[in-house]
Amino acid sequence: MKKIAIIISCSLTILSCSDRANNARKRLDISELENTSDSITYFLDSTFAIIKRHGLYKDKLDWENIHDTYYKPNVKKDSLEAIFSVFSEIFNTMEDKHSMMWHGKILYSATIDFNDTLPEAKETLREAYKTGEAVLMAKRIEDYGYIRIPYLRSSDDFEEEVAKSQEIQDMICDIYSDDIKGWILDLRLNGGGDMFPMISGIQQFLGEGTFASVLEQHKTTDWYIKDGGVYYDKDRAAELKNYCLPKNLINAKVAVLTSQFTASSGEITGLAFKGRPNTIFIGERSKGLMTANEVYSLPFGEGIEPLGIILTLSIGYEQDRNNNQMSFLRPDIYLFEDDNFHELEKDKKVIEAIKWFKSDEKI
Repeated sequence: MKKIAIIISCSLTILSCSDRANNARKRLDISELENTSDSITYFLDSTFAIIKRHGLYKDKLDWENIHDTYYKPNVKKDSLEAIFSVFSEIFNTMEDKHSMMWHGKILYSATIDFNDTLPEAKETLREAYKTGEAVLMAKRIEDYGYIRIPYLRSSDDFEEEVAKSQEIQDMICDIYSDDIKGWILDLRLNGGGDMFPMISGIQQFLGEGTFASVLEQHKTTDWYIKDGGVYYDKDRAAELKNYCLPKNLINAKVAVLTSQFTASSGEITGLAFKGRPNTIFIGERSKGLMTANEVYSLPFGEGIEPLGIILTLSIGYEQDRNNNQMSFLRPDIYLFEDDNFHELEKDKKVIEAIKWFKSDEKI
């Protein structure tokens, strides 16, 4: 999922997270660091301060014993990089399968399976990636429109967000005609990334207003569409500059295809259609990474390519437009096998979607 915001960590320190330890230990300033032990302490201080303030699952950590658990075993290590694997342990303890820490291209995330975590994506999905099927595309299948949105890389550049939004809309416009009787939105190969151009590019199917929200510790924040832009709270995250689709698509029949690989931003894109009239979900339940995440740049990450040192932290639960909290997307029609991304006319889920379009059934 695309980040909600980037917050650069400053010289805040929690030292130990008990008041007694806070009073007993010296507050570090980054300019005063003299050795690796100081750097590791400062890094842990800064990161735990973020988790304690914002983390959705922070209460699963034993804050009274955080120093004994995580500082003592790590502060004497010979490099900052040597401690990074401890964050997989921290995410395991919090039972947080969506948070992660990046050190350049190296990812540290939870390593254990939770009860609602799905197994590795099945072979047909992995094969689709190997053969180059995980690409943006739109085509006509008989009298129906087919849209595939895969993973999209996140960006902090607003104009890049606009360009990606427009690319999605333009490819749909290339196949659009008034005689299309239904639309298939295929999210089976969408493992996450940047939600905002995904939503922005298909916004005429959703119309203006709130399409989902985030329930944080003390507030609810809406995701919504207004005047061609996609917003999180008051932040305009993406927009369309050129419109080539009619507004009446808000009433079109839409079949959303999901798989066990559909995750994070792919799930939010599907979530935007939950509660929408004339919509059906077909396929498998999604992976279950349905928490809103915020991205924080951590100390000492400058000059590390491509990301620096980044904490992506779960900060809230996702809800549909009717404030129903969801842990994963559940299909209306469950179909597991017979994906065929190369020959869509033979794909069982596409066939089922067309069958629904031809019926008078309502969801």
